[in-house]
Amino acid sequence: MTTPRPRAVRTTTRSAAPSRSRRLAALAVASAALLAGCSATNQITTVDDYPPSDGVAITVDEVRALNLLVLAEEEGGPGLLVGALTNNSGEDTTVTLAVDGAEPVDVDVPSAGTVLLGGGGGATVGRYGAQDVAIASVATVPGGLTDVTVSTPAGGSSVVRVPVLDGTLPEYAPLLARIGETPTPSGTPSASPTPGQTQEASEPQQGQDADPEGEQDRGEGDQTDG
Repeated sequence: MTTPRPRAVRTTTRSAAPSRSRRLAALAVASAALLAGCSATNQITTVDDYPPSDGVAITVDEVRALNLLVLAEEEGGPGLLVGALTNNSGEDTTVTLAVDGAEPVDVDVPSAGTVLLGGGGGATVGRYGAQDVAIASVATVPGGLTDVTVSTPAGGSSVVRVPVLDGTLPEYAPLLARIGETPTPSGTPSASPTPGQTQEASEPQQGQDADPEGEQDRGEGDQTDG
């Protein structure tokens, strides 16, 4: 008696592998096409012009204002405008800055030069100039936004909304400490008069004769006797 030979069994393992690979390849192609479509229709964020800082930027003609923000401890208190002004023109210019509710301040910016705002009045920081732009009373609570008008003779005026910050961020603490030391555009307050200065001109000071008219009478009497 002979033993029958077993029949060969066909398996689909090998045929399934190529099918799975084809599906993965098709998915990869579809994903690449989708991503390419997004890149083609949407602007790349890294090429946008944006200020990588807490402040904001604005361009008026050939003057670029960078990192503009206002520092103040409280609403209604004194403040300081911080930032930088860069003049890209071939001539010196004067930039006028006006914070909402405050007196305008003129800042002279040389040709191809930069002036740091809040770096100290009349000082020089490295190769940059520096000028303080003090605000007598900030009309916005810290954490809000306030208007700043930037004006140049050639470019006119533009308004930008800038943030108002307090001392929450430690890097601004040294600038906040200088706010009280910076004179406001309205002028330095006059010193309080001393007690001696408050006396009226007709009021005799200590050590003087309280009756100068008596001396005059006695003098007239001497002249009469003579």
